[in-house]
Amino acid sequence: MKKYLVIFAIILMACGGSSEVITDIIQVEDSIQTTTTTSTTTSTLITTTTTLQEKPMTLDDYFGEAFAPAYSPNHLLFFEKDMDENYFRNTRNKLIEESVIDLTITETTEFKNTVILGDDVVCEEDEFIIKDANEEGVSPKEYCNKLVTVSDWNYIRYPIFKNEVPSIFKDTSFDEKPIGKCLDSLNEEIYNFVYSLSDFYYKDVKESKDLGYNDWHRNMFSGDFQVTWISPRGVKGDGSVKYGDATFISGRYPSPASFFLSEIGAEPEEYGVISIVFDFYKYYAGAANGQWFIETLNYDLINCKKFYLDDIFSSKNLSAELYDGDELIPQSYSEEVLNIWLNQETEAWVYALNYEYSKVQCLLDNDFCDELGSPTFNLSPSKELFSDFAFDSNGLIFFFDKYQISCGACNIPLPLIQYERLFRILDFNILGKKEG
Repeated sequence: MKKYLVIFAIILMACGGSSEVITDIIQVEDSIQTTTTTSTTTSTLITTTTTLQEKPMTLDDYFGEAFAPAYSPNHLLFFEKDMDENYFRNTRNKLIEESVIDLTITETTEFKNTVILGDDVVCEEDEFIIKDANEEGVSPKEYCNKLVTVSDWNYIRYPIFKNEVPSIFKDTSFDEKPIGKCLDSLNEEIYNFVYSLSDFYYKDVKESKDLGYNDWHRNMFSGDFQVTWISPRGVKGDGSVKYGDATFISGRYPSPASFFLSEIGAEPEEYGVISIVFDFYKYYAGAANGQWFIETLNYDLINCKKFYLDDIFSSKNLSAELYDGDELIPQSYSEEVLNIWLNQETEAWVYALNYEYSKVQCLLDNDFCDELGSPTFNLSPSKELFSDFAFDSNGLIFFFDKYQISCGACNIPLPLIQYERLFRILDFNILGKKEG
């Protein structure tokens, strides 16, 4: 807000005495909410001062044009959410049956084959082995040759979807509509996805064992899941499933307009989605620390296939004139910004997504505010940063591995970015039914 200060000073000198009159006028270009005037008079000095109270932040200021604030004050943080440690209630949907992939390797062998000793150290001559043997009341040789059973750890829990809830839940509030025609394909996709990860780790451990590494059984790999979103569904008269997703962009106040994504050509007449998040931990024997990482699986219930980040974003509406009926929807970004983004090698929507992400992360943790620069920054953002995402009723959640965006001991916000921030670059049309 530009402010201009005009100071007029009038000094009068008169015979038989003197007086000074100073008048300060503060003028603001924008609208003025409150004006306070203070006047003080003495025999020698008269001062008139006009000051303005600071204009309070409003919701309109927060969202800015087309819901795209350049920066949002922390007292409006309730519009942003960190989904780290959030429990997603769809995980307990009664259409889900849980199962486990178990590729654990188990072996019974002599104890001396399961420990790592120093170079050229004979088991029964090791001082710690001798001490342990004495505590058990056996000779060091007997201790080293005793049979033990060891195993690594390789488990992943995963969901199996059904088209009916168990009978105990039918006709209750826990009853659910069927998943639909893609049920078998969905379950096959989930199983292949988690099995490939477990099998990769299994082969790593087996190779370590076959090469004679005695600590192979100290390796660990585990995984669990949560379901963030299952599209609402109904059943048609012919028994087929009708999916009820419809993304509403809410202005939350009189202007700008509220509208559905379908009204700006960014959403098909019907689409259905399931989003699953897998949380993994792996540890290799001898390492100082294990590693946490996240993988997401997003599944298209209309076309029976996985979909990815590129499938739900595009730049087609980024600079377009969009209307809600006869009302023009305000542009989200300046012409200067759009010209820069649209003339880069990286797709323009990636710049917009990265910019919106940066603003939300800054709100969730001020340690990330250094990354919030001008939208015209030169650094080319990476699509790979956003590859793990999941649907939510209010927006898209983005997930990151430990160490991916901050130090291991630092906070790692997993932001829910609302559809209101992203509507210019969202494009769900690929999730619709294909002609023919």
